[in-house]
Amino acid sequence: MDASHYLLNHKTSLAGALFVTASLLSFAAAARQPFDFNNERAQRSPAEIIVRNGTLYFDGEITADAAQSVLRQLDMRRVDGISVNSIGGDVTAAITIGQELYKRQMDVEVRNICADACASYLFPAGKSQFLSQGSLLLWSVHPQNEVGELPPETVDNNKNDTESPGATQPNTLKQASALKQEVAQFYQQIGVNSHLSWCPQWSTAPDFPAKWFSWSVENLAKFGVKNLSFATSATRWQKDMADKGVAFADYCP
Repeated sequence: MDASHYLLNHKTSLAGALFVTASLLSFAAAARQPFDFNNERAQRSPAEIIVRNGTLYFDGEITADAAQSVLRQLDMRRVDGISVNSIGGDVTAAITIGQELYKRQMDVEVRNICADACASYLFPAGKSQFLSQGSLLLWSVHPQNEVGELPPETVDNNKNDTESPGATQPNTLKQASALKQEVAQFYQQIGVNSHLSWCPQWSTAPDFPAKWFSWSVENLAKFGVKNLSFATSATRWQKDMADKGVAFADYCP
């Protein structure tokens, strides 16, 4: 694993591990494990952000810089929707974008891939959600921390970890608590159950049958994501996902 992949892994796996006790377990970016879907554009860093015909096209990693770029574009132009192709990334940056999508009542299209932070924060924040043919909506599975609490990096204030630009690195319990509160407030704001992003970890980790999971249309509706439409059909989309090795998790209230 090269240095850039290590840094992406480190910054996002910390945020993911927090959810063992703070509802943040499954938000680590896809680089925690080799990303096994061939889509280099979804992994671009910095992300490519273009506005065309009233749609903002987002390709790449979600970072603080990318979030600020999205906000600038939305302020400068009339934009009705966002079309995403992203492996995810920084939690706080994704929440920033998601809040703006919700405030502006924008539609969200998953053009190719929407994984982890993209799936947790951008996707449910849309006024409506559209899944293109062959698109992937994914959360990654991470084993539960053995301690059942925060990872050692989070509570060791003497540990000097290398941070990449724009990363959210919660190195204290105070920061972890603030991140937990930020996430809870986001889901409350958009009217979606926060279990959308993490509850499979409690019942299935570390033996979940695949490294990626998703939700059925019925379960998404139970969480509060109800305005879904498809290029084909819900049945065909779910079959395409399953054929690619994506497991569908059971609903947990």
